[in-house]
Amino acid sequence: MGIFDFFRKFREKKMSEREVSVAMDAVKQAAQAGDLNDAVIKAFYAVETMGKVYRNIERQEAQTAREYVGTLLEEIKAPSDDVMPLVYTFEVAKYSPDQVTAEQFLKADEALKLLQTKLKASSNAQSKRKGDRPRQRKRKGGSTARRKTQARGRRRQGGD
Repeated sequence: MGIFDFFRKFREKKMSEREVSVAMDAVKQAAQAGDLNDAVIKAFYAVETMGKVYRNIERQEAQTAREYVGTLLEEIKAPSDDVMPLVYTFEVAKYSPDQVTAEQFLKADEALKLLQTKLKASSNAQSKRKGDRPRQRKRKGGSTARRKTQARGRRRQGGD
């Protein structure tokens, strides 16, 4: 991998992280506007964005919210207890005539931030394993000038 590939991947990663940031900002704006149902729905869409960006897992059309979160949690080997309040609240906001309460939203928001932390950490660990950074060449025997000097010295010793 050349230096240009490294910078291309770096730029792509920054752009992808910007998508996550935009999704999280949309959640915050909806919550500040007082529409908690919309905020929770946007929170789940932020989860989808995080899954795509941090683990390259996109939600399939036929996949339910529970199945998708289960896939993400299985991938990062995390327990589901911490994140399920987000899924429950999403189901209430999306499919129920009931309104999401402030307490439910706070639990969902906490679960969202926890999932983001876990996905980001697993993404960083995965990229370190893959070796996204260019490798430096290992030196063998020092500099070229030193090797030439040593070779000249050996030739002189052999010729005397």
